[in-house]
Amino acid sequence: MLKSRMQFIPLSQAHPPQIRRRDSLPLREAIPFWFAMFSPLIGVIVGFLGAWFFTWLTR
Repeated sequence: MLKSRMQFIPLSQAHPPQIRRRDSLPLREAIPFWFAMFSPLIGVIVGFLGAWFFTWLTR
């Protein structure tokens, strides 16, 4: 019989963990993401404040 000479390497040694770099989300992508997430929220808040102010003025 032929014996295999393949050695088994534990997974932790086969692929060392990569250190997350600080620029994993570059500023060029973070700014549009921030506006896409928070512009509707800010718009809703301003809209409710405007509606409240309008009802306060017309009392």
